[in-house]
Parts: sequence; C-alpha cells; structure tokens
Amino acid sequence: MAQQPPLDPPDAVPAATPAAAAEAVASVAPAAPAPRAATVPPAAVDPNAREVDWASQLAGTIDQYVGLVRDRTTRPALVVTRALVFGIIILILAVAAGVLLWIAWITGITALVGRVWITYLITGGILVLLGVFLMAKRGPAGSDA
Repeated sequence: MAQQPPLDPPDAVPAATPAAAAEAVASVAPAAPAPRAATVPPAAVDPNAREVDWASQLAGTIDQYVGLVRDRTTRPALVVTRALVFGIIILILAVAAGVLLWIAWITGITALVGRVWITYLITGGILVLLGVFLMAKRGPAGSDA
C-alpha cells in the first residue's frame, strides 16, 4: 500500500487550548473587511467642490439644444400653418356670410317694392355710386401708390 502524506505539515504545532486554536484559525482565515466609514458627498466636505455628473449635464445640454431648434423651426412653422388654416376658414365663412347677406338684400328689397327689376335697379345704382366713390379715392394715373 502507498504511504499517505501526513495531514498536518511537519512544522505545524498542534493547538493545545481553545484560545490557541482560535488564534491559529484567525491567522489562516481571511480577515474580515474593516467597517467602512460613512460616505460624505464632496459638497458637504468642501462647499466649493462640485460633483461632476456628466450624464445629466449631457442630457441637459442636448435637451437645451433640441428646445432651441424646436423654438426656431417648429414653432414658426406651426404659427404659419395655424394662420393659414384659420385664414382659409375665415375666408370660407366670409364668402358664405356675403352670399347670405346678398340673398337677404335682394329678397328684402323685392318684398318692399314688389318687382324684381326695381330691386336690380336699386342694387345697381348703389354699386355704381360705390364704384364712383372708389375711383375718386384712387391716386393719379402715373403713381403706383
């Protein structure tokens, strides 16, 4: 049979007491980590020190530039689009109101005088007078003002 190596190294001294055994185990076992002191943020130690948080600074800078681009491009386009849409809606409503007023005018005058041709004569006369007034308000023939 093969000879087995001894369990303890030859220079090991057997522990005779429990205290000596605990000391022997403590010398072989890894030391427990020392308790850590409470971490204090740098600003609490030195009020002039700044903790550099580059991720939030980068996100803030990107957000700032995105807002700047949006303010300079999207907002004016939005304002122009809204003005165009509301302008078209107002134009359509104004044309509809004009047609309804014209119908009401013709119907009202016809009901008063009883003949349609007299209504057309009155309406034409008013429009001719309006045209004469506007022609008198225009500038001289050679000016573009």
